[in-house]
Amino acid sequence: MNPLLTRLPSPERLLQLWALGRQAFERETRKNPRIHLGVLAILAILLLGLWFEVDDSHGQAQAKIAADAEQLTVMRRLAGQTEWKARRDSVQRARVQLESRLWEAESDGLAQANFQDLITKSGKEADLTRVEVHVEIINPAANSRNYRQMSATVTGPFTADTMQKFLAKLEADGHMLVVDRLRIETTSVPRFEMLLSTYLRPTVATPPAAGAAKP
Repeated sequence: MNPLLTRLPSPERLLQLWALGRQAFERETRKNPRIHLGVLAILAILLLGLWFEVDDSHGQAQAKIAADAEQLTVMRRLAGQTEWKARRDSVQRARVQLESRLWEAESDGLAQANFQDLITKSGKEADLTRVEVHVEIINPAANSRNYRQMSATVTGPFTADTMQKFLAKLEADGHMLVVDRLRIETTSVPRFEMLLSTYLRPTVATPPAAGAAKP
């Protein structure tokens, strides 16, 4: 048996203690009526605390409802605006214009050859001599359905006049080109090294012809 249970008084003893305590409280209240006022004051404090707690919870709920209603009103107002379609159309036009300036070719090798031909032709028209061009595609062909970067390293003798003409010829071509790096060596025969970057448009997969035999 649990030793703690043996120490607890019996139910009859508890009832006796409760009756004795109640009788003592009644005697004290008859002798001193102010005890009634104290008990009532304690009950009033408890009721006021409960009321304030309920009122505070009600206020928080009302504030949340008001915030949600304001957010819903803002969303409805934004949804009703007609300028979103105009903005979307403007962004779409800008995207089409930008994509039209990107490079596209049937193969990576052809794209690299076209890029190198542009640089070589622009260099000759700008009187750049002994220009060396090395073109590479940064991303592999496995990602041909994404935008891929194509870069060209151009080196040759430097003069300010021919460099301005060269850049003007590249800009006049219409393709999007970015000069990532331009380094000039101030030696007895000045030379330059330029890194040009552009992007290839994603390759669109061609659907198989109707009736084509499957491998």
